Amino acid sequence: AGCHGDQVRELGVRTSADIGRIASNVVIQQPGGEGSVANISFRGIGLNDYSTNNSGPNGLYLDDVYLSTPVAQTFPLFDLDRVEVLKGPQGTLYGRNTSGGAINFITRRPTEEFEGYANFAYSSFNTANLEGAFSGPVSSTLSARLSYNFVQSEGYGYNSFTNRKENGASNQAARLQLLYKPTDRLSVLLSGNYYRTENRSVRFRHVGTLDPDTFAPCDATRVRAGECVDLFGFGTSPDFYDVSSNRQQSLRGEIYGGSARIDYDLGTIKLTSLSGYIHTSRNYPEDSDAIPARLVELDFVTASDTFTQEVRASFGRGPLT
Repeated sequence: AGCHGDQVRELGVRTSADIGRIASNVVIQQPGGEGSVANISFRGIGLNDYSTNNSGPNGLYLDDVYLSTPVAQTFPLFDLDRVEVLKGPQGTLYGRNTSGGAINFITRRPTEEFEGYANFAYSSFNTANLEGAFSGPVSSTLSARLSYNFVQSEGYGYNSFTNRKENGASNQAARLQLLYKPTDRLSVLLSGNYYRTENRSVRFRHVGTLDPDTFAPCDATRVRAGECVDLFGFGTSPDFYDVSSNRQQSLRGEIYGGSARIDYDLGTIKLTSLSGYIHTSRNYPEDSDAIPARLVELDFVTASDTFTQEVRASFGRGPLT
């Protein structure tokens, strides 16, 4: 299955994790909120793990470069040419072997003529999204494309302890591509990507199950109505998205890297070299006790550096490829 970049934007798909909303039999979850590790399942085949160094049975690719670490698999989608969703075992055409499936994100490449665009969207919870790109020739053999994306959101949850909104976001991303074509046979595409995220960490929902006067167990109706407390006297908000948390830190993540694609046409044989480097870092502060008291608070800190190299040779003559 495939989807054009303009269709992706019109469907409201803003991040790689949103693909699960438009592709059948594909589920992408982020238990730690936007910017956290992605759990990807194809037809029920997936990996439910927080470990940064644990590769799942489904492959994600950005311009054919394999994204191995789960932290690098969540990023904004902007200036996109198309998205390909391939279900079932993969590895015959490109990339690593995967038993569940693969998602390939293809960005728009530099053009030989000047072009550009800018889109701005404003939605609920004071959410602003700015996307734009500019492309054109640098010389007779070199062209370039610069793309940018910015997202700012107030958040849809409310923290009664701090009297402020929760689940807000402030994300930025940029991409620079250079396409060098000295001859009809040779093309070199260099790409650099940068993505920074700063999101208010998703808070656990606290549930009190005791009567506030007698500390006797409450029935399910009173629990859902937010009429009960825990052993420390903290109650439960009747609004599902409201919390009462003391932690103020945001989830901070940074992804940057680059790739080089070299295509050389020998006639019946075409050679392709794909080199990629990705650095990822993330600090996820968790208010594990879900109450204003400082009882249990954890920090999940991860960092990784990944280098990939792939070489392809394709042959075509007559009916045989």
